[in-house]
Amino acid sequence: MKFKEQALRIATLLGTFLLLAPIVFMLILSIFHLIKEGKLIIDFLIPLEIFPIVLAGTGILTLIACKTNIYKKRICSMAILLVVMFVGGQYVAVVTGIADGSTPATGWPLIIVFASIIIFDVLTVIIGIHGIYTYKKLRNQL
Repeated sequence: MKFKEQALRIATLLGTFLLLAPIVFMLILSIFHLIKEGKLIIDFLIPLEIFPIVLAGTGILTLIACKTNIYKKRICSMAILLVVMFVGGQYVAVVTGIADGSTPATGWPLIIVFASIIIFDVLTVIIGIHGIYTYKKLRNQL
């Protein structure tokens, strides 16, 4: 049983790291740019550009939540919403022509695309925070 408990903790840390690494990377790059250029520019698309890493972390945390029943409902529902925001935002961009530049990026399609990106980034952070809480509960519980 000791190995199983330790494996769950390590997997939780791995999932949390994979999920939050793109966010931390985005913030570090922003700080470097602020120091170098004197302007704060945040590339909020980084988590979307390395979506497989975010998806892997989300998948690991979702499996752990289902196995341990710790924040199961929250993590599973946010994981589904995360994928919907990724696919939905890209779908709207492609269908409306924003993605290939055939239509100017204005109006409601742009608002929907930006909203999906912002929601995706926020969900990434929230699921990562739940990963930290899951680790704490596992450490105290097991």
